[in-house]
Amino acid sequence: MLDYLREYGFRLNLRELFHASYERTFKRTFLVLHAWEWTPLVIAAVWWSGANPWLAGAAIGWFQHLLADQLVNTPNKWAYSIIWRWRHGFDHKVSFPFHER
Repeated sequence: MLDYLREYGFRLNLRELFHASYERTFKRTFLVLHAWEWTPLVIAAVWWSGANPWLAGAAIGWFQHLLADQLVNTPNKWAYSIIWRWRHGFDHKVSFPFHER
């Protein structure tokens, strides 16, 4: 959503959002929270909170979401590393090369 707003401006159009995501029309993709590097921090936060059920549930949900994205979105195998994306200029075509669906 943030990448859509950054690239297309603050005129939210759900049809355009889904089209841009499905057709992969973004030039750059930041996806700040879609990065495996956050895993140690998330685990530490859950541990530090005494395994708060809300935080633990959110962490499990985030992990499952990230894993599903990694498997389904046909990314470059390193695309869910924010460090790797940064080193490649957050170029959407490098991170998520187009494959015929």
